[in-house]
Amino acid sequence: MTNPTRPSIPYPSVDDLDFAPQLLVVLLADAALLAVDRAFDCAHPILAATNRPTFPRPPLIATERLAARVLDLSAELAALLRDYADAVRVEVEDVIGDPPDPF
Repeated sequence: MTNPTRPSIPYPSVDDLDFAPQLLVVLLADAALLAVDRAFDCAHPILAATNRPTFPRPPLIATERLAARVLDLSAELAALLRDYADAVRVEVEDVIGDPPDPF
């Protein structure tokens, strides 16, 4: 399910946005996925128990199974968005010749 300490995408600098305005949308999508994670974690606290290998997996009802799947897909999409943002930052660095501000 969710990882409460999952890394988020750093805010793009103004220079980054000049060369790659899509970074703002990527950042907002990442924030929306984080909000989905938090909302589902609050709505279905039993899902946190499914991450503990020392405890047997509790039986889940239909909404919990669906929420677990959404959380898994959300984590995958968040990782892809981070990879995309990193790749764009490398391209921006190549274009402007300076390393972009990581924060």
